[in-house]
Amino acid sequence: MMMKRSLLGAFVSGIALHVSAAPLVDLDFTAAEGFSDGADLNGIQGFAAQSGWDSGDTGGTGYATCVSSWNRAKKYASFTRNVGQAVVIESTLRLADTGGAAAAKDIFKIGFAEASLHSGQTIPSIYSVIHTDPSGSYWFGRENPNSRIYISAADAGDWIKFTQVIERGSNSGEFYGYVSASNVTDGVDLGGAFSTWMQADSDGSWGGTMQPSFSALDVAQKTIQLDRWTVSLVDSFDPPSASPILIDPEVSVAIDGELYLNRTQFFSLSDAGRKFESTVANSALVNYYVDDLGMKFGRELGGAYGVVGWNSSAIREDSSRPGYVDVTYLASKLNPDNGGSSASFISKFSPNLDVAMHDRQTDSVKCFPSFMPTWSATGDTDSYPVNA
Repeated sequence: MMMKRSLLGAFVSGIALHVSAAPLVDLDFTAAEGFSDGADLNGIQGFAAQSGWDSGDTGGTGYATCVSSWNRAKKYASFTRNVGQAVVIESTLRLADTGGAAAAKDIFKIGFAEASLHSGQTIPSIYSVIHTDPSGSYWFGRENPNSRIYISAADAGDWIKFTQVIERGSNSGEFYGYVSASNVTDGVDLGGAFSTWMQADSDGSWGGTMQPSFSALDVAQKTIQLDRWTVSLVDSFDPPSASPILIDPEVSVAIDGELYLNRTQFFSLSDAGRKFESTVANSALVNYYVDDLGMKFGRELGGAYGVVGWNSSAIREDSSRPGYVDVTYLASKLNPDNGGSSASFISKFSPNLDVAMHDRQTDSVKCFPSFMPTWSATGDTDSYPVNA
């Protein structure tokens, strides 16, 4: 009699959030909100900020940035939370070089603090941290490695949307935290991490009135560009749960008589190829994949969405072709660098990678500029550009 062998694994399922109201904070750091290039955040939109915190590109994408170490900013948007209730903070940001090589250190904190107990240099007292690495990569989260989201060196300059969920626990000084991330530039979900931690009241009290805040610890090598920042309150937070996955190794499947994968066959990856060299980080392997195996690249995600949503100042209408983007102006503003690919790598695929471009759009961000004429399919509530 054959014994059936099973492997039992587990995966972390998505979280469920029950939002109680509109966002408490919802900022893009643009001129429309009262911010101006190079001017302090202090006094704008209810900020109490030290002089190192400025705003930039307020006529376009808009972002808050810090030019001095050990500077903090607090938003006068007060709230309280009971046991089981949580705060959700969404921060779309990227890192920018300020000189020198990256080092292993905490450089920024994003979170909140009790208004009277932690009103000074300790804010935020309840937070997630951005920690850089000498390799050029960084992570966002807490001290426990399992509570972090890791961003590769190749993606460190991309716009990354981080979501923090911090719930008040039933024990004094206890917090449940969940962090997730997505690469907005490339349109890639980067996953999430769940953790529990304890903080004494002297380090982070939940009692009283809370206020959201962020602080720069050390900007000697890297600084932050915070493009969008929202803070919301949720009445309940269902943390990730372990779900069983049953794997039966007795079953095998053959396709057209082939049971085993032949790795010397042609592969086309679901990858744009622009950062392939830095991702693999091994020139011999890159040459083996591309030259010996003839590997090609398959698709790019969110190209137009990323430009329209996060770099709108690079887009204007072509005066000679109404309804179309001025491509020459767009290229001059974006200054494309092919993802840092080497000249030899580019020459293998010249004039381009021939990948399929998939895009997306949301209610707040369309993947085409407003000056393009649109059409809608019968029965469809969405619209699409006529000249795409």
